[in-house]
Amino acid sequence: MAVIKFKNSSSFKLATFFTLLLALSVGIVIYLIVIANNQDLTRQVESEINADIQIFNELEMLDANSTIEKIVSERIRKKDGRYFYNFENTSQKNVVWPDKVETLKEGLIKFSYNDFEILAKIQTFRNGQKILIGRNIAGIDNTQTAINGLGAGIIFAMIVVVLVGYLVGNYVVNLINTISDTADDIMKSGDLSRRIPVTHQRDDLSKLAYVLNSMFDRIEELVAGVRQVSDNIAHDLRTPLARLRNKLEGFQGTDEEKQKLIAEADNLISIFNALLRIARIEQSKDMARFNQIDMQQLLGDVIELYEPLAESKKQKLEIKLAKAKIIGDKDLLFQMFANVLDNAIKFTPKKGVIKISAKINESSLKVSISDSGKGIAEQDKDKIFTRFYRAESSRSTAGHGLGLSLVSAIAELHSAKITIADNKPGLIFTINFAKV
Repeated sequence: MAVIKFKNSSSFKLATFFTLLLALSVGIVIYLIVIANNQDLTRQVESEINADIQIFNELEMLDANSTIEKIVSERIRKKDGRYFYNFENTSQKNVVWPDKVETLKEGLIKFSYNDFEILAKIQTFRNGQKILIGRNIAGIDNTQTAINGLGAGIIFAMIVVVLVGYLVGNYVVNLINTISDTADDIMKSGDLSRRIPVTHQRDDLSKLAYVLNSMFDRIEELVAGVRQVSDNIAHDLRTPLARLRNKLEGFQGTDEEKQKLIAEADNLISIFNALLRIARIEQSKDMARFNQIDMQQLLGDVIELYEPLAESKKQKLEIKLAKAKIIGDKDLLFQMFANVLDNAIKFTPKKGVIKISAKINESSLKVSISDSGKGIAEQDKDKIFTRFYRAESSRSTAGHGLGLSLVSAIAELHSAKITIADNKPGLIFTINFAKV
């Protein structure tokens, strides 16, 4: 997975592009330095040999053999890196005819003599005399060796650059992936205590990670402040509301008016109790009350509790529960399924059908509760777990918009995923537990 991420990253693609561009540039430079330079040096030596041949041709026009042989003898005595072999007069030579000759091109040969290379041409003059005219190219060989070494050094440097580029690119991509993955996990899990691992601030990405961590610190502080304010409001108002309710019991009005006022106070108290319960679940990751739970029995208890309410509306309950056990908080899970089933019964019309199923799929448990009510609009599906949010279709029914927020908080505590789908008519609530 890490390799796929690296290959798909823009850093890898950009590094690959510039590496190929570098390789092309190095290839051109090596060609110009090594191959083209070697050819140029060879042409230079050949030009010098051709100059000697031209001189001999001009001398032949003047004085035939005697002058040519005289010049050859003089140049042999000079030992200036020029080599001759007179096939007609073998005493005129400063090189031994080799056993092995390499033909570079037509008229130009190369052979070894005394551990160095000689580049030569064999010239046949008009009187039939043949003379080998050559040059010692040891200096050229040394130059070519140096140039070839330079080319090899450039190739080695390119390999080092590619490796360093790969390591740097891998470091950059890994750090970017770490930043994005951590931010994504924080967003999905809501765990604002997580931070991006930073060991230093020597590069821009590490500084960016440090700034993001600082931002997460500030966000966590603000969210904690908002939660604290909400909790304080709930705590502070719950007590006077309870006091108000107690006083309403002694209210000197009609019994009907008194009951209405008490019901309103009870509703307000239930709202604050629900807010506090959601806050406690969201803030607490305590799993001390987690035990192994028989889901078939738990769902059976929830259904048994709400069965009379469904019967009063002449609703049909279709139940298919597989045997399964999970680790969780029994009371919270009971509350979660009770809220979902309560909604299903509330929004399903008389003589409607409600289906409750629990299926094991590989190592996961999928619990579905579907109703045959009006359903909700597509734009409301992402909002129904928001606190106090109520869709237009449910505003006429009793409630305060906190039931599904509680369901969401409990599901998150148990690492379960909730999905909503159309039942046509109605809705299907599916809760997936990852581990069974």
